[in-house]
Amino acid sequence: MVYVGFGFLMVFLRAHSWTSLAFNWITASWAWLCAGLWIGFWERVWHADFENHPIELSIRYMCDADFGAATVLITMGALLGKVNAYQLLFVATIETCFAALNYTLTYSQYGAVDIGGSCWIHCFGGLFGLMCSWAYKQPTDKEQKLASSSYHSNVFAFIGTMFLWLYWPSFNGAL
Repeated sequence: MVYVGFGFLMVFLRAHSWTSLAFNWITASWAWLCAGLWIGFWERVWHADFENHPIELSIRYMCDADFGAATVLITMGALLGKVNAYQLLFVATIETCFAALNYTLTYSQYGAVDIGGSCWIHCFGGLFGLMCSWAYKQPTDKEQKLASSSYHSNVFAFIGTMFLWLYWPSFNGAL
């Protein structure tokens, strides 16, 4: 889901298509690692349990980290064509911290359930991406001309969209 679905979904810009695929793989890998660590950290902060329970690699933490990576990739969709790989990794590090805090507070402390990920993943990632895009800079005329699509980039983005549409229920089924 994260590497194939989001990866091919992000090739919608003609000038950045294959670069976006590589950015997706790098950012998703880094965000997955950061999200797992941040979720473990915030759970221990809220439960005041640092001494007895180290962060273990379990199926639950891997699924939660995967959702954290999906949050960052939704943000990446708003930033494509404006940022480079280093800036995406910086955004992923910061965003996973706050996304994990949001997840831990709403799930652990308040007992909220968001099976489809509409609030934890989509709303948080979309709003974070919009705010990062707003704060970054205004594109120049040359950059605006590069922000268009082509037939081939649209076909690959459609493949990614279909992959996400078909397999999203199994992604949610892990919960």
